[in-house]
Amino acid sequence: MIELNVELRNNIFKVFLLSSLINLIKAQYTPVIQTQSGPVVGQYLTTLRHRYSYASFKGIPYAEPPLGYLRFQPPVEKRPWGNLLYALSEGSACSQVNQMNFSIIGSEDCLYLNVFTPHVDFSAINSNNLKAVMVWIHGGGFSSGFSNTDFYGPDYLMENDVVLVSFNYRLGIFGFLNLNHPHATGNQALKDQNLVLRWVRQNIAAFGGNPNLVTIFGQSAGAVSVDLHVLSEMSAGLFSRSISMSGSPLCEQWGLQSNVEAEQEAYSVAAQLGIYAGNSQELLNVFYTIPAETFLSVTRSWPFSQFRPTIERTIYGYYDNRFLKHCPLKYYETGRYNKAPHMLGFTSLEPLLYPKGIYLFYFFYKVTRHEMATNTKFF
Repeated sequence: MIELNVELRNNIFKVFLLSSLINLIKAQYTPVIQTQSGPVVGQYLTTLRHRYSYASFKGIPYAEPPLGYLRFQPPVEKRPWGNLLYALSEGSACSQVNQMNFSIIGSEDCLYLNVFTPHVDFSAINSNNLKAVMVWIHGGGFSSGFSNTDFYGPDYLMENDVVLVSFNYRLGIFGFLNLNHPHATGNQALKDQNLVLRWVRQNIAAFGGNPNLVTIFGQSAGAVSVDLHVLSEMSAGLFSRSISMSGSPLCEQWGLQSNVEAEQEAYSVAAQLGIYAGNSQELLNVFYTIPAETFLSVTRSWPFSQFRPTIERTIYGYYDNRFLKHCPLKYYETGRYNKAPHMLGFTSLEPLLYPKGIYLFYFFYKVTRHEMATNTKFF
């Protein structure tokens, strides 16, 4: 019986390998798509379940690599390129500690996005057949994660006639260093996300997506991000619907942190690196020279989500580029946020990350969907 099971598994693996090889051989390039940054070409693929054809564009840069003096600053829009960009492979994950084995992975040159579209005849695209767009924001406590198709493949949405955009954004200290300094104001990662939404607004019609029908959705830290885009003036007009799953800016674990806490985290990193700076400018000058791997080695043993979104302070004399100007509660209380249809909920097994989650899972499992939707006593 055991030998039969082994043989069966081997045969299944061979079939899967053969199917993948056939897909690779059959893969054809798409026509050239003109974006505002330059021409790109993708490839045609098929979904595994129902064998639907779709077009895949992976690894399109949306910002300049945030290196050197750009390391802790808002993203700089990608300069136009002249040569044809073959968008066939995903960009690198952003620098992080792998939560599975605690190895250091990724690169600071990581600001890339992917577009997957069920349109296969690009010559037939017109204003009357543009499809709904969904922009995925991955989770990971703002310190890990990426939008690799191994985790977030497009097949389901391709089979449901939706254009999907996924992307990577800066994490940890690289995405959230806040020193109350014009070159380190915090929320760099959220501004990365905002730039993606602007890219979608400008370019998605060329891929058959409707720029006026964009839904942003995310899970965990991605859900916190979604809610913050709903609140941010910077993201006004860039999406028409939103979905947040298992996350809120008010979460204790991966919601907002105070500016005082953010600066304390930065100086804690500095102390562990043997850096003793007299002010934020001195600290920033040294931080520019520290390799990403060194930062990650120091923070590898730290609790999850030590660098998180903050309410940015006004820095007088500088252009007001704040993503989040007020406490989320103030936005909610005054009604000054981006009003659009919003769906929120939780992913069923995520509470199991925490010991108390076993009880929460049992509790929510017993609550019917109807009770969830109609009875506020649970919240």
